[in-house]
Amino acid sequence: MSVPDPDMSSRVMVFLKRTLAEITSKQVHTPNFEKYVEAIKALNSLQSNANVIQEARNRMLNGTSKQFNNVDTTLKYIKRIGLPLEELESRIIHISGTKGKGSTAIMTEALLRNAPYKTGLFLSPHITSVRERIMINGIPLSQKLFIDYFWSVFDVLSQNKDNETDMPSYFKFLTIMALKVFISEKVDVAVIEVGIGGELDCTNVFQKTPVVGITSIGLDHTRLLGDTVEKIAWQKAGIMKPGCLAFTVPDQSSSVLQVFQKRAKEKECRFEVVPNLSEYSIDHERFNYPQRLNASLAIQLSKAWTIWNNNGSHSDYNRIEISQDQEKVLLSCQIPGRCHVLRENGNKLCYYLDGAHTVESMEVAKNWFQETSSKNALRILIFNVTGGRSPISLLKMLVDCQFSEAIFCTNCISEKEDDLPEDLVSKGTCLEEAINKAKENLNAWKSLGGSSGHVVTSVANAILLAQQLSNCRSTSVLFTGSLHLVGSALFLLRPNNDSTIE
Repeated sequence: MSVPDPDMSSRVMVFLKRTLAEITSKQVHTPNFEKYVEAIKALNSLQSNANVIQEARNRMLNGTSKQFNNVDTTLKYIKRIGLPLEELESRIIHISGTKGKGSTAIMTEALLRNAPYKTGLFLSPHITSVRERIMINGIPLSQKLFIDYFWSVFDVLSQNKDNETDMPSYFKFLTIMALKVFISEKVDVAVIEVGIGGELDCTNVFQKTPVVGITSIGLDHTRLLGDTVEKIAWQKAGIMKPGCLAFTVPDQSSSVLQVFQKRAKEKECRFEVVPNLSEYSIDHERFNYPQRLNASLAIQLSKAWTIWNNNGSHSDYNRIEISQDQEKVLLSCQIPGRCHVLRENGNKLCYYLDGAHTVESMEVAKNWFQETSSKNALRILIFNVTGGRSPISLLKMLVDCQFSEAIFCTNCISEKEDDLPEDLVSKGTCLEEAINKAKENLNAWKSLGGSSGHVVTSVANAILLAQQLSNCRSTSVLFTGSLHLVGSALFLLRPNNDSTIE
């Protein structure tokens, strides 16, 4: 590992302690803080440990494991807690896709909230707090509400187990909890982002979803979903339901569109491709390219659901225009970790953050960074990619960005779990394995003729090394690759910086 500062370890500790103190100082004094931490510890007990995850990866590598059918097991747990799922069926907008599903969900919810409807929103992953995953009217659950709903689900499930291990996984539990929240809080509409895939995802428990959206399709999670975009498209289209109105974005390949059309016919539902944003009577250039696709999809999803809610059918749906008020709503949407800029030291040091784990999304991240960062600044890359994804295919997109330095790190905020808030503890991470992956990423960078490279063990180390390499010069730092890397960076950087999403 290349770390030029021998005092880096002590500097990291000071940096971490200061950052964590600033964040937790706002929490410790809340009346529910200790009870909230207890709930998160119980939630974290549902995470698979690193050994279990590695065994699953080995089975996938050997071709002996496919994506587990999460729908039946999720329905079992929903029945166990007595959740009346049918009460939510007609109030769901379900969104799948490879790229942009979170952004689309956020914009769809914002448009509906502005209508105004009482909205629920389920997203993943979270950046700094688990509560970000479950929102009411665009606001994360309060600690008090989170505590109450968490134990109302956890206690019933744990007291009625068929065997010692009969509990839902981390994501499955949060899915079930979100559905309980949305039903109990009587939301008018709930926007649900798929976890992985669609057909077998644990969010796919609805039989009568009225409106679904599918964002851009690319190669990701290939060991689970298939090794071609057509196979992946088949999985993503699994959220289509009989009688629903299904939408997708206009950048899909012809072969992917054929899969969607075939699936729509099988499911007996209507299928539409949304217009390009340039076809609306708005200034589409105010949106960056990927958000143009997502914004158009969000417009059609929100309007189609509104028509369905008013009429009980899709017969009156036609492609819909957008008002100036709705344009303002879309432009005001902030999507953390996507085209996100943080500035410090009098704007001399600028951090550019954009999660990108497919070739297509990396091309977008690269173009955005090239267009928005200073041409005269020192450029530093901070990168990680996990989950069996190819580092070479992503890094080769970045070689011509003129990075003076490249830093490869794990997604860990700190090497020590005790340093972290419970919300950010990941039991599925083996530090040694994560460091080896960072070394693999560095070797891929070198094989492409990349600039000087360093491996460090945590995101805190990476930030401090970038600051040291900057040496008070005008510097642009790009965080990209894993969204978890971007989330860790945002957690550490946001308390001390002006933040904009461009």
